[in-house]
Amino acid sequence: MSTTVINAAGDWRSAIRNGTSLPTVDNVTERGATAGLASAYSRFGNTRGAVGRLALDSMKRVVLARVAEASGKTVDVMSMRADAVDTALAELRTDASAFLPAGTVAFQGELEEVLGSIIRQERRVRDAKSLFGVDSTLSPGKREYKIRALFTAGNARVFREGIDIPLQSVSTQEEARPIRHVVAGIEQTFFDRQAGAHMDVDEWAEKGREAAEQIEDLLDALYWDGSEADDIWGFFTAPYINKREISGITFNEGDGTAATFDAMKNALHEVANFPALSQAGQVGMVSRCITSPRMKAQMSQVVHPDQPSLTLEDAFLAGQPRLSSIEVSPNFQARGPGATDVMWCSSERDSDPRLVEPQGITMLPLMDGPFGLSQRQAMYASTGGVRFSRLLGSVMGYLTVNYGG
Repeated sequence: MSTTVINAAGDWRSAIRNGTSLPTVDNVTERGATAGLASAYSRFGNTRGAVGRLALDSMKRVVLARVAEASGKTVDVMSMRADAVDTALAELRTDASAFLPAGTVAFQGELEEVLGSIIRQERRVRDAKSLFGVDSTLSPGKREYKIRALFTAGNARVFREGIDIPLQSVSTQEEARPIRHVVAGIEQTFFDRQAGAHMDVDEWAEKGREAAEQIEDLLDALYWDGSEADDIWGFFTAPYINKREISGITFNEGDGTAATFDAMKNALHEVANFPALSQAGQVGMVSRCITSPRMKAQMSQVVHPDQPSLTLEDAFLAGQPRLSSIEVSPNFQARGPGATDVMWCSSERDSDPRLVEPQGITMLPLMDGPFGLSQRQAMYASTGGVRFSRLLGSVMGYLTVNYGG
């Protein structure tokens, strides 16, 4: 029996043009075969009418039969419908053909290894809850909560005959804050869930995971920036917070002089020893400090020219006896006026501020769609934004940082 290797479009066109009998195909390179079939059909399939299409269909069946035979499979090509033949041919492929010997043929997926792990998309950094405490003491279902403040004033005197004894005054103030709900939902048809039994990815579970992630993303964003439209206070937008903008100095590598090093150090102390803290009798009482990663890097890399082992961070910490380290958050970078970085100092180690969250993420009951052919489920979380319990206990400083400049 003669053997004809068909691997180029020219062989297919010649067979149709000359009207020769179909060759016996014992070896076919899939890449050449599909190219030849496509070229032959586009050039002769329409012009030759039924005769051309019949010849082309016959060649397709020969290719499919020989490829299946070479792969150790048995395919009854003569009983297959024409569209089934096209589908089977479309599934033929030469996986990683650039790395395999010519003529290597396999069915789709036979030369593939599917990794068990699935790459998931990166999400925004969420660190509000890891940096600040969550207040979940409020009762779910309440529409608002009230912040109450007590203010006192007065003095005392050494008693002498005839003096007026000073009297004290007390006043109160309260402010109501709303509680808002963050929601997300998922939906799946009955047929999609049925098909999911044959899939590696659980679509319903993945949608539920994404809904929860979206809620957490939004909660974190609200805890930082709040929402004016929803009347939610965030860390950077809450009123009554002491703010101090440091002008006239840029935190960079410096010019290598002791004067510049000292100016940077004094600017940091200017934030930590803000007058509001001084009025509260808390100079040198800062116990917590958070800033941006690039500001922290700058502080740890700038050294005193006469003391190479003394960094700007060490010099600052030495002047704040209750402060042992500086924390970082990417959310503090370029968040102040004019894209300045933020450094927040507080005399409260653990109690301030608080993220008001009466209800964490909660799944609601399943809801059936029309005729039970789909299901929906919603989830929600409740938030009251950020609250500060002490008005004089912290200060937010704005610093100009030119890292690497």
